Amino acid sequence: MKKWTALLLALALTFVCAASLAEKAKAKEQIYYDVYSAEWATLNYMYESASGGTANFVDTLVEYDNYGILQPCLAESWECSEDGLTWTFHIRPGVKWMTADMEEYGAEVVADDFVYSASRVLDSTLEQVSKTGDILYVIKNAEAYFNGECEWEDVGVKAIDDYTLQYTLEQPVAYFESMLSYVCFMPCNREFGEEMGEDFGTGNYSLLYNGAFILNEWEPNANRVLIRNPEYWDIEDIHIEEIRMTYNSEASMLSAELFKRGEAMTASLTASEAQTWLADAQLSQMLRPSRAAFNFSYWYAFNFYIKGADGSYNYPEEYNPENYFAAAQNKNFRKSIFHALDRVGAMMTKVSDEASARSLMINTITPPGFATGAGEYTQTGSLAAFANTDSYNPDLALEYKAKAVEELTAAGVTFPVVLYMPYNTGESDLTQRAQVIEQQLEGLLGGDYIDIVLEGYANDNYLNTTRRAGNYSFMEVYWGPDYADPYTFTDPFRVSQKYAYIFMGNGLGTPATEDTPGAKQDRLGGYWTDLVYDQMVEPAYAEQDLAKRYAILAEAEAWLIDEAYVIPFCMDGGGYVASYLNPFESQYAPFGVSENRYKYQWIYETPMGMDEYETALAEWEAERDARLAALAE
Repeated sequence: MKKWTALLLALALTFVCAASLAEKAKAKEQIYYDVYSAEWATLNYMYESASGGTANFVDTLVEYDNYGILQPCLAESWECSEDGLTWTFHIRPGVKWMTADMEEYGAEVVADDFVYSASRVLDSTLEQVSKTGDILYVIKNAEAYFNGECEWEDVGVKAIDDYTLQYTLEQPVAYFESMLSYVCFMPCNREFGEEMGEDFGTGNYSLLYNGAFILNEWEPNANRVLIRNPEYWDIEDIHIEEIRMTYNSEASMLSAELFKRGEAMTASLTASEAQTWLADAQLSQMLRPSRAAFNFSYWYAFNFYIKGADGSYNYPEEYNPENYFAAAQNKNFRKSIFHALDRVGAMMTKVSDEASARSLMINTITPPGFATGAGEYTQTGSLAAFANTDSYNPDLALEYKAKAVEELTAAGVTFPVVLYMPYNTGESDLTQRAQVIEQQLEGLLGGDYIDIVLEGYANDNYLNTTRRAGNYSFMEVYWGPDYADPYTFTDPFRVSQKYAYIFMGNGLGTPATEDTPGAKQDRLGGYWTDLVYDQMVEPAYAEQDLAKRYAILAEAEAWLIDEAYVIPFCMDGGGYVASYLNPFESQYAPFGVSENRYKYQWIYETPMGMDEYETALAEWEAERDARLAALAE
């Protein structure tokens, strides 16, 4: 047996603030004020994939500290069998389930809570079939159970006793521990879950709590009140006593003003707003850079799903989706836009200088630095050439345009090709960026070649009304990793994934029917076979040699970029923030729920400024390097 407990406990060093901030005064009242513009659709973590809502309400088996190092959470310790298939977790005794009224429910968190939760996540008969069930497919017979091919007793999730939980995997998964901090691995009390049924998570009283905070009040589109859980098992690390959140449909647009009025303790500023603040002696002391992160990777994507399963168009016929679709099948057309997009210019809507813009830009889908277990993943094989090259090249763009015009004219495509481009109106930089990109592409390629039509959509339900509905022809999209492996960035492109949205391009798949041998069903009810990308990626799933695994995935990612099905853009973060929180105190992980938690954080009397940020960043990086080095020994 491979024992991790001693190593983890040795690394679980007492949290200390950066030395430069040791004397910084903490606020006497640890009550955090915030605003929000998008309401939670549900708090049912066994159904929803979004992690922000329940992150502070329900704990996971493991979590990550502020240096990104794995720590015990609801599991005090665990071990893995030598063959890598059986993981045994020892549940922390005495963790209580609490109600929204801050009262004990009358039950502890036990191993069966994880078994019950997994059974619901994998239940394909529910009215709300989980959006994250495929994450659990690493567990033995989980996919077979979801497909109705076996009984629950055959699935590799067992409660050995009240405090011993065991997962048996289909095959060894090197990144399994990192998966455990995602919502689909959260526990649910069986009695309460069965009582609530489909109403689970529809309100604060239809949820039980074992995390750091309890949602004591929740009036949708009005307010939320989170109160520190008085029975939390690690309450000494929960410093904020209360979080008061107020709904404002324009919260993102008014962020800076709401901060100045004291209605919010954190604000994200646009590049133009930041310039105004930096020119003000008082406001400039409240501003710091936004921390770059791997939480999301952003790129521009073409839509190859212009029709739903019923044959109706997914976006307005007035924009001639058939003509667009014919053009988008042409590689030279896609390449012309790929090389015409000036990403630095687009990023300048978020930051104020070219150096900052380039620091956030990425040339791949998987961000550099995300996967380094077998060397830097983005420097692997054919992917390295793209990782090291700026895609913006006006001369190449015009060359590809000339080829596309000749080929598409012969094929009967009419010009200009309309690119219907929705954008999120919830943040001013997104609105500005859409306008900049319209001007860039039409300016270089010509309005006689493409006609970009912009349409703003409200932040509420934005993804469901645009990307997930196929309601676009070209737009900025993003994806967040679910675990610590580049395989997680294949999900948007594999047809069987619920949120896949790039799988109908030339060479990506052939239409099929339900009865076609080897057919896979997409998220909107269609069937496809001969899936080039899926076939490229598939061998990586079972490959245990990390270097070989990287090589397989890198070639598939390079193919996507070379075919110009996607235009890599940037990683998360950047811009400017005013906040009374210290970003280096928050949990740090690009996947799972850890980074959405307020654990470890204090509210300070004054916001962190530029100089404080740079000093704290350097000290955090040095301390993290030292801890990671100790972990590797």
